[in-house]
Amino acid sequence: MPTTTQPTRSPVVPPPGVESAVKTVTPKGSSVTSFGCNSPRAGFLAQSIDETTEKNVCDRMPGKLSGLVIVPSHGKISIVKGLRVYSQNNCPDCDVVSYILEGRIDPFSSWALIGEGIFDWKDVAMARNPRGETISSTYEDGDPDREFTKVDLSSNHMAVLEYKLTFTESRVPDRTYAYAEIELPGLLYTTQEPTSNPTDQ
Repeated sequence: MPTTTQPTRSPVVPPPGVESAVKTVTPKGSSVTSFGCNSPRAGFLAQSIDETTEKNVCDRMPGKLSGLVIVPSHGKISIVKGLRVYSQNNCPDCDVVSYILEGRIDPFSSWALIGEGIFDWKDVAMARNPRGETISSTYEDGDPDREFTKVDLSSNHMAVLEYKLTFTESRVPDRTYAYAEIELPGLLYTTQEPTSNPTDQ
């Protein structure tokens, strides 16, 4: 599964110490906004990180990149170590198959690349998750009773406060895409104000 991470010259925070390793650094109740989607419904957006297999749908705007910006409710610095996307119930052609994940320290900073690549389910007939089922995952792995694809980002060391996830392609290009849940397993750190000094990671 092609996944890349690159150095950044964006300001980041040297973490003072790990507080916890969590199944996702963007827990239920975090702020979720979309871009590049026609008339997104707030309920759908919240379902992206609600710990269930309820479906989220994006009706793409023609010629526009689309995805999500997630601001974690805990307000803590985090370092993401993976990405998981759970399949929705009934549209294999709507599965997202490639991504760009970025992070930043505040709403005024530029986005910095964390990873990009192709999900390993792109050419696989992935099983479907029924709608509305609870997801029971851990930091180490996704829910073994659910269907999902995952990306290893263990080499990432970029500490950020906000995340941007762009889905660059679905199984059938340029059509509506859908998924059940997004998880960003990672490390939470004690709260600290970001530094204004650029730091290579």
